[in-house]
Amino acid sequence: MNSPQSTEARRPSASLQKPLKTGNWLPSEDERLRKGVAKHDEVGNRNGDQCAKRWKEKMNPELDRSRWTSEEISEHFGMPGS
Repeated sequence: MNSPQSTEARRPSASLQKPLKTGNWLPSEDERLRKGVAKHDEVGNRNGDQCAKRWKEKMNPELDRSRWTSEEISEHFGMPGS
């Protein structure tokens, strides 16, 4: 039977863990993300979910950022093109 003390002794201290950063991303963090994705490495104080979302929604070079055509607007929203 484990005592509470032995369980706590095995857990990393909160003071040893990096604080998780939240909020806006800095250009330097974007660059670290690019390099981290290229190397499959860590990206500082951001967790995996944050990095995946940032890459998927903002930084992936395969994203098509061109304006939507009237056909695409009509197809996706059921609205007549302008």
